[in-house]
Amino acid sequence: MSTTDTPLRYPGGKSALAGFLARLAYATGLRDPFYVEPYCGGSGAAVSLLLNEVVSDIFLNDIDRGIYCFWKAVLVHTDELCERIETVTLSVSEWQQQRKILRLCNRHSILDVGFACLFLNRVNRSGVLSANPIGGIGQDGEWRMDARFNRAGLISKIRRIAQYRNRIHVSNCDALVFLKRKAAVLTRQSLVYLDPPYFVKGRCLYRNHYRPEDHQRLAEYLKSGALRYWLVSYDTAPEINALYSGMRRLTYQLSYTAARRYKGLETVFFSPAIRLPTDVDPFLGSRFRVWDGQLFANNV
Repeated sequence: MSTTDTPLRYPGGKSALAGFLARLAYATGLRDPFYVEPYCGGSGAAVSLLLNEVVSDIFLNDIDRGIYCFWKAVLVHTDELCERIETVTLSVSEWQQQRKILRLCNRHSILDVGFACLFLNRVNRSGVLSANPIGGIGQDGEWRMDARFNRAGLISKIRRIAQYRNRIHVSNCDALVFLKRKAAVLTRQSLVYLDPPYFVKGRCLYRNHYRPEDHQRLAEYLKSGALRYWLVSYDTAPEINALYSGMRRLTYQLSYTAARRYKGLETVFFSPAIRLPTDVDPFLGSRFRVWDGQLFANNV
């Protein structure tokens, strides 16, 4: 599966997880299921699963209005969005204008906010919406703000995704509200993948970070049994391990590119109903993987 099906860039993005999710769904007995992401962000895994016909429909939710408007614009304002990508000037003055639109997103249209989100995601350092542009305000760095703005590539991805618009459902809710209203009452089998804001560095990376009590509420809901097939991934932290104590888990090493390139550990926890594939190897580019506390070296 492609790891670049989504137009958005994310620190620790989960596009590489798509193959593992496909094997997970198959091992669990889910055939042509709905796929649900309450914290969709770049939606790399979701888009890959849909384009490769692993899932029937994808349900994308994000409380960040910029992210919501981007995905809505992809589906509803495809031509206008692509025209802006093709014609926009990549300059610091344009960056300042797009940043203002995103900051005042409730005053602007879905198309305006959606494009601002894409623009900042592609020209900012590591794709972080609140960061400075690649190359800095003075554009005197080793790279410039056009380094990750491949116009033709972005347009191609957006037009391909838009062809599936009848199978993509987008919403803009708090994740728990979304789960209680939508995911728990879906009429067919669904695989729910949750990738909440990181516990340790969430404040630095996301416009809508979580407090400890928010992480606790999510864990309590997932462990309540309201959802049958779910998995949740986190940056590895003792506090999160305590919240999901007793749940099966897989810890893996992942490369990040937020501000600087480094490697960190992440852990994914599984609901009791999930059946794990025999080849538990979610990230082919990771150097190590950990299964139930035992460290194994990847052969990749």
